[in-house]
Amino acid sequence: MRRLIVADGLRCFSGVRESCSIVRPIRPLALTLMALISFATPTPAQEVSVPDPNLDAAIREVLGKPAGPLTQQDMLGLTNFGAVFRNITNVQGLEAARNLVSLDLQDNRITNVNILTNLTRLVLLDLGENRFPEFTLPPGLTNLAKLRLESGVLTNLSLPAGLTQLTNLSVGFNQLTSLTLPADMTNLILLSAFQNQLTKLTLPSKLTDLNWLDLSDNQLRSLNLPAGLTNLSFIALDGNQLTSFTVPVDMTNLSALRINDNQLTNLTLSAGLNHLSLLVASGNQLPSLTLSPGLTSLAFLELNGNQLTNLTLPPDMQQLTGLFIADNPLTTFVLSESLAATGMASVVDAFQNQGIPVFTYPLAVQLVRPLMLVGSFKFGITGPPGDYMILGSTNLATWSAVGVATNPLGSVNFHDVTTNASPQKFYRALRQDPPANMAFIPPNTFTMGSPTNDFDSSINERPQTTVTLTRGFWIGEFEVTQGEYLSVMGTNPSEFPGDLNRPVSSVTWFDATNYCGMLTQRELAAGRIPPGSRFRLPTEAEWEYAARAGTTTRFSYGDDAPNYTSLANYAWFLDLGHPDLTVHAVGQKLPNPWGLYDMYGNVWEWCQDWYDSLPGGVQIDPTGPPGPVQFDEKVMRGGAYDYPNSSCRSASRLFRPANQPDSDLGFRVVFDLGL
Repeated sequence: MRRLIVADGLRCFSGVRESCSIVRPIRPLALTLMALISFATPTPAQEVSVPDPNLDAAIREVLGKPAGPLTQQDMLGLTNFGAVFRNITNVQGLEAARNLVSLDLQDNRITNVNILTNLTRLVLLDLGENRFPEFTLPPGLTNLAKLRLESGVLTNLSLPAGLTQLTNLSVGFNQLTSLTLPADMTNLILLSAFQNQLTKLTLPSKLTDLNWLDLSDNQLRSLNLPAGLTNLSFIALDGNQLTSFTVPVDMTNLSALRINDNQLTNLTLSAGLNHLSLLVASGNQLPSLTLSPGLTSLAFLELNGNQLTNLTLPPDMQQLTGLFIADNPLTTFVLSESLAATGMASVVDAFQNQGIPVFTYPLAVQLVRPLMLVGSFKFGITGPPGDYMILGSTNLATWSAVGVATNPLGSVNFHDVTTNASPQKFYRALRQDPPANMAFIPPNTFTMGSPTNDFDSSINERPQTTVTLTRGFWIGEFEVTQGEYLSVMGTNPSEFPGDLNRPVSSVTWFDATNYCGMLTQRELAAGRIPPGSRFRLPTEAEWEYAARAGTTTRFSYGDDAPNYTSLANYAWFLDLGHPDLTVHAVGQKLPNPWGLYDMYGNVWEWCQDWYDSLPGGVQIDPTGPPGPVQFDEKVMRGGAYDYPNSSCRSASRLFRPANQPDSDLGFRVVFDLGL
């Protein structure tokens, strides 16, 4: 049974379940009008609390509302809000301004910023000159393009993923000790983090738009810049603790580099920096500096307070007008005749007045002062400093290499003792520019292998052998990359594709030597290398000599025993605490003292030699056994990403059949003049 209940216009049936429907009771007209008036009365607007009186006053100024409650609707009307130097301490209430596009609260006394979660439309956020020690940007602010937090007391900064629109990040003049940027923050144009306490900086791998990088006045001991910084024009690293720095080869738009007041003993300038106009490297410990070819725009060079004994200006550096080199033990200054007469005339006069020898050279190579000797012929070579290939011919049609002359001061003599073998002979001298990304290793004598007191050594690293290398050679600063291999061979066999700056791997010894042969053919055909020269794999002795870089310790930077506390700065290797089983882009770790990267770790490197025990005794230019000793095994050196730290020592050796590739096995090349 159901009951009918009538109450104020509702007719309801009560039973198993209740249902109601509206009925239209007859009521007086006045009562109906009163109900309609009551229904039309608006709900009071929700008031927004802004406890800080200075913030409240600033909001009212922007809204033009000097009195009355601030409502949510009022706050939604804020799109651009600035309250600079208003003594604000509390930002509560701004969370209601969800339509804000720009927010500028610099120069206040804010200690906590907890109102940003809902401000997802923000494009510009300036909170500089405030007092919050920690700052965590909430996720969701994906429209943010500019973030400024300079001149505060920040000790910790956390940025979320998703800031793909951020172009400007300024966090200078704080107390940050580390800074890690999300991997997807790849559209940065400006990064300013000067005057913090940074010891660690982690950047995204692809920053192709980055134009300005200021890391001055921090505590960085090393800096691994990602590859691809092709638009970077300004970099400031002054006031850190860097001991070595190499300008990456692809940083071709760099116009200014400040790296003064560090602890540099090595500064490598890659060839092709033809936009670089300012270089400041004073206040370091540089014993030498090689100014690379291509510095055609360099106008200002400051090298005060180093250990330089010689400075040679390359022939294409003709725009230099400002040179500062005080407080160096300079003994020679070498420059072109044209620059000595123009932009450097006053510097030349000053050096000569100080008794510093100045040598000038012509820009064109000339053969001068011929002198017939008994059974030989002698002549002089004048021209820009460098290495010269001397070519000889009896008919002006066929030329062959006669020798190499090194011309350090603009003039050198060459002596040909074979000239009497033919009735007439003609000569040419070709200056050899350093091959791209290669370092020259001078001839010398060193001890190969490891001593018995090296607790990580093995029997195949002994007996120690005294090796004399009678000729210098060029060796690659980097392991051959996948991109380089692909450009020559047309294939990429690596098991870790995706980044062509990674070293090529999964190549046999025959693949590596074929690459050297094809590279030689290509460069000869293009006229970039002289007749008779070639690219090849290094001998095992050349490899170890280059890896040691003049040292006798287990590593080129020291013994690092027994805990290997420094190896991670120089090598990618198997760290059991942080396994990372992949190859990495070349040149991301520190180089050895001769400017060679990844000599330790990343990938093993094929050498030219067949494998056998070290010969012992005294060896001159050794090339290993004449043929395979057993199993057709070739030597590999240097360790790899999947091998332990002990495999990265300068003396560590391993072997593998020449026809067997591996994902952790690549190579680097030597350039041989063929003399």
